[in-house]
Amino acid sequence: MVGQFSALTLFAALTTALTCGLGVLGWSKRHQPGSAFFALLMFAASAWALALTLGSAAVTPRAKIFFGILEYPGVVSIPVLWFLFAADYTRRDRWLTRRWQLILWIIPALTLILAFTNEWHRLLWRDIVPGDSPDVFVYQRGPYFWVHLVYSYAWFVAGTWLLLATLRQSKGMYRRQSLAIVLAAFIPWLGNLIYILDLSPIHGFDVTPLAFALAGIIFTFFSLKNLDKNEIGA
Repeated sequence: MVGQFSALTLFAALTTALTCGLGVLGWSKRHQPGSAFFALLMFAASAWALALTLGSAAVTPRAKIFFGILEYPGVVSIPVLWFLFAADYTRRDRWLTRRWQLILWIIPALTLILAFTNEWHRLLWRDIVPGDSPDVFVYQRGPYFWVHLVYSYAWFVAGTWLLLATLRQSKGMYRRQSLAIVLAAFIPWLGNLIYILDLSPIHGFDVTPLAFALAGIIFTFFSLKNLDKNEIGA
């Protein structure tokens, strides 16, 4: 049941709307390098934020847990989409083959299965307890959570490395453009570390979707433009 509203609910709802809008804008420019995967990345963040919104507004513990599990399609998609965005934006076409993309999705698919069946094995989270706010539940991490975390961070690092390589090879205005995008890339890292290290002002509330929304604004401003292959290294 969904029916209670708070500042956290509004915060998550605004994040949902913002990331969805950025996704629509990115998709409208999908012929440009990186734009299609950028749009999918924003839609994944929007799906995550929407589940977070509904979970925050839910009244019963069962409903909150249900919407917490529904966050996982967005959660597991974002690291892979981040890398694919970076590969497409920097024109590393060899990373965009159908076979390679299929391989990338194996672990996220397994994580999603484990999320929906967690009550049978407790591998992803061991228990769920109330957080500092009645809107939030805290998921006590199980052994597989760290597999998911390492896999996710590996592709975050790989994608960021591709952007850094482009920064080194870029010239003129595109060097400034790439620098802004690389700096923006660290915003989601910071947001997720705040959650992982339990540094959020509200224990258990994940600010990562908002971090992606903020990064998405910068990406939209700087990256959704036509690029010249002579200006960026490919």
